[in-house]
Amino acid sequence: GAGILQIVIATFAINFRHFVMGMSVMPKLNHIPTKWNLLLFFGLTDETFAVLSLKDEKEEINRYYVAGLNFTCFATWVLATLLGGFIIKFIPSYIRNSMIIAIYALLIGLLVPAVKKNSKGLIIAILGMSFNYIFVYILKLGGWSLVLSTMIAGAFGIILYRGDKNEDNDN
Repeated sequence: GAGILQIVIATFAINFRHFVMGMSVMPKLNHIPTKWNLLLFFGLTDETFAVLSLKDEKEEINRYYVAGLNFTCFATWVLATLLGGFIIKFIPSYIRNSMIIAIYALLIGLLVPAVKKNSKGLIIAILGMSFNYIFVYILKLGGWSLVLSTMIAGAFGIILYRGDKNEDNDN
């Protein structure tokens, strides 16, 4: 039972990450013309962001590489969705119900390389999880838990990264 305000704020917070991801990879793509960057950032996803974030700052990234990465991620998502919609009828319910673990595995797979490279990301992730746990199980805030824990962890992230010139060397 989330209210309208919770849904609007959560949607804004979740989608705002695309702005932040775009700004984060912008220094790696500033040699690419603006018209290309607008198109490339439109296709930016969590997966493409993860791949681009792991690229070395000194390595020049080709616009065709980013376009191919965006296309591959999008095409894979569309094809896998279609395939999943088709084969779901043939999968037993106990297996279907256990597939939620695959989402967690995907998110962990995106998080681990980033926190290996940068310990501040681990601190932010742990803070977010901790606040969410407190809000859900102790304070019983319901639908506001995700919104508040995301915003608080994000604020801590801003504080942790403030003034960093090269955040990759903080381990």
